[in-house]
Amino acid sequence: SLIFSIDETGYITHYQEVSRELSQTLHVSRRKISETLKLIQSFEPEGVGARSLKECLLIQLDAQEFDDQRLIKIFETVIKNHLESLGKEHYEEIGNTLQIEASIVEHIHEFIKTNFAPEPGRTYSKLSPAPVIIPSFEVIYDEDQLKILHLEEKRGIKINLPENIHKILTDPSLDESYKKKLKHQYDRARELIEYLENRYKMMGELAQYIIQYQRHFFEHGPQFLKPLLQKDVAKHLKISASTVSRIVSSKYIQYGPNYYSLKQFCPRSYFGKTAEQFNKIIVELFKKYPKLSDQQIVSKCKEIGVTIARRTVTKYRLKGQIQPRYKR
Repeated sequence: SLIFSIDETGYITHYQEVSRELSQTLHVSRRKISETLKLIQSFEPEGVGARSLKECLLIQLDAQEFDDQRLIKIFETVIKNHLESLGKEHYEEIGNTLQIEASIVEHIHEFIKTNFAPEPGRTYSKLSPAPVIIPSFEVIYDEDQLKILHLEEKRGIKINLPENIHKILTDPSLDESYKKKLKHQYDRARELIEYLENRYKMMGELAQYIIQYQRHFFEHGPQFLKPLLQKDVAKHLKISASTVSRIVSSKYIQYGPNYYSLKQFCPRSYFGKTAEQFNKIIVELFKKYPKLSDQQIVSKCKEIGVTIARRTVTKYRLKGQIQPRYKR
């Protein structure tokens, strides 16, 4: 099958050959195989089942689901037509072609490097060691009480200074050159202590805000997760969006026997719903109107106040394992 043709990097590198062989062996049309490929490409990790780096990145771009259509178009154009130049950091050349600032192209490159995986299969590769998750926070929900433990602050790095350090630094018998060196080390230690204290404080405030915002998740389950944009978290805490992105992508929460990335608690908003909730809406529309095409479902979405592209409807239809209209 197609799935067994996926290599350890997540690609189907010889798709045409595989497709032809499957068509002859299973006596199915190439169109059916193509539809199956699209279904596979809707699986996680994003980008799996791609036939090239460009397709892999475009699949992941679609998974980002930006609201700004112009931004999507710029990303698509850069990936489709300027990937090699992007890798060589020819930002001005690309910017001139697209009539945008070179700095924008650079930001696009940084975003791709940070948020996209050129080899999505490596996450699950047998050659890659299983990641060890060390939670930074633990959430305990008991008798309507939500308690958050800051494990990193509790178990993390601790720097202690000698209680008599001030006495040593003011000792008149101490050699001046040694005293100067000791004072420098003391100042560095104080800076590091202050840095750690501020870091733990900021991380604690961020986790506290996100967890309290998603309180219903812990009370009633995943279906009660609410959309929460990272930029809104940054605005509320008065810190940079890049800082929020870095923390939520690397820190984990322990809740009972399960571990969750903080990023999971910052899902994008789809007209006030999470992607999973929005997916259910699309699936329910297909079940209610089984004879409608993807484009007609787009119209039904507009009737309930949701403007959505046809390709997005197709994506959620495939995720819901719903056949195209002519097969229903």
